[in-house]
Amino acid sequence: MAQGHNINSEKAFIAGRWTDDIRDALLQYQPSRMELSGDWSDLSMFAGAVDSIQGLKISGSLERGEIKALGGIEVFSSLRRLSLVSKVKSGLHPLPLPLLESLDAKWQKGLMDTIDQLPRLRTLVIGGYAGESLSALPNKSTIEYLWLSNPAIASMNGIAAFSALNELRVTDAKKLTSLSGIEATRIKKLDIEGARQLIDLLPIGSAQTLEWIRLLFISEQANTAQLYELQNLRSLHIGGKGVPLIDWFAAMLMPRIEAVFGWWDPSLISEEAIRSAVRPGRCITKFEHLSQAKVRPLDIALADVG
Repeated sequence: MAQGHNINSEKAFIAGRWTDDIRDALLQYQPSRMELSGDWSDLSMFAGAVDSIQGLKISGSLERGEIKALGGIEVFSSLRRLSLVSKVKSGLHPLPLPLLESLDAKWQKGLMDTIDQLPRLRTLVIGGYAGESLSALPNKSTIEYLWLSNPAIASMNGIAAFSALNELRVTDAKKLTSLSGIEATRIKKLDIEGARQLIDLLPIGSAQTLEWIRLLFISEQANTAQLYELQNLRSLHIGGKGVPLIDWFAAMLMPRIEAVFGWWDPSLISEEAIRSAVRPGRCITKFEHLSQAKVRPLDIALADVG
């Protein structure tokens, strides 16, 4: 592992081993963010030099793809954001970080107990979640933003345990077939990308708090009719190759819609027909198609008249 450091008033990058020069630079510049690369299994050596650090990223050993341990992490007493790029070889244990608001980690032994004992946690990012539903996650009522990357979930069952959840992002969910469970939430923002088996969107019709939806690379057979029943939706984006066409007529009739992006086939519905479908008191402020192909991406913005 190459050794060295680069420390300024914003960020500290440190690789290799601890030196007095590193301590002096940390005390001089007092950066708010830090990234550690290599073996830093004993973090207690940073005591007294990292009171300014609010965001910490630990990459661990790139050669072995692991973090040995997180001993002494409590010396980062001001820490609010923690990102663990690799799994912790010794297993995760409850983190004595009472101010921590954001955690980004791989699914691993001890993660559930770790999450459960962080009183201020608001943002949670989990890579490789292994459960078929979300019921395996702890009942965490403080989480407002949840991102599941490459999860094994088949549905959204169990998501209701996150009673404060405002935004849900799911990427590369290869086994996700249904949004069952989403109807029990009060989320405002839903972002799903890379769920080619996702067909069942029926539960989304009951999630009336939704204001923003992006669906990228879902199944071409997905029934999107429920999307147009959402009375508070402001933004709808359905994109990627081989995804359902937008029902432009239905989208223009949505009472609060402000932005719609998706595939458009002018042979099925003309520009004039789309413009004529807009509700009284509203108007299209942008009508931009991004190519001249038979079926092309269309970007529409709408606003209230006056």
